[in-house]
Amino acid sequence: MIVSSTDDGQFEVCTFHAGHVHPLVTLSRRQFLRSFRNFSFIHMDFICKYGRVNFGASKVYYLMKEQVRGYEYMGCDQQDFKNYKRDLKVMIKDSDAHMFVDILKKRKEVYLSFYYAHEHDEENGLKNVFWCDSLCKRSYALFGDLLSFDTKHKTNRYGVVFAPFTGINHHRQLTCFGARLIRDEKVEPFKWLFQCFIDAMRGNKPKAIIVG
Repeated sequence: MIVSSTDDGQFEVCTFHAGHVHPLVTLSRRQFLRSFRNFSFIHMDFICKYGRVNFGASKVYYLMKEQVRGYEYMGCDQQDFKNYKRDLKVMIKDSDAHMFVDILKKRKEVYLSFYYAHEHDEENGLKNVFWCDSLCKRSYALFGDLLSFDTKHKTNRYGVVFAPFTGINHHRQLTCFGARLIRDEKVEPFKWLFQCFIDAMRGNKPKAIIVG
């Protein structure tokens, strides 16, 4: 369409072409059009659910693409997924410890044999947490004569120590007896940890412990 001004200060259409003068966008690129992009609750729910099993935004985007059978049906692009994942982390950064404890509480409500314990510091921050399930208890009852306790692992984001209790089963495979997150490696946290472990195993103490 070509518009020109008239002598009296108005505008008039000189030329108008009803068809497109450029190629239409292909289906595979339609996701990049602002008018087509619609980041909905479905996308948010998909990211949150797969985020619980540590799937990144890019992998979640690819999985959803496979379910809807093509990028052209996504309704948004990969950057939208990354932006939402970033904003979600910012929103829950001060509440993730409490969310973790809530998950343990809910698991205890569903599975009565599940055991967990936690400690808070003076500022109500999560200091130590220990948990084990029925499978851990069963494995310990069968193979708990020798216990390995390793504190060499640390989480990437918070730098807290991940301390699993492990042993060897009858197939000479590693089996887990329980796990714990500790903020420091002083004497008192370790006393608390071993007491929680003994309580979870109903007072059944191991015959030997290997400390890694």
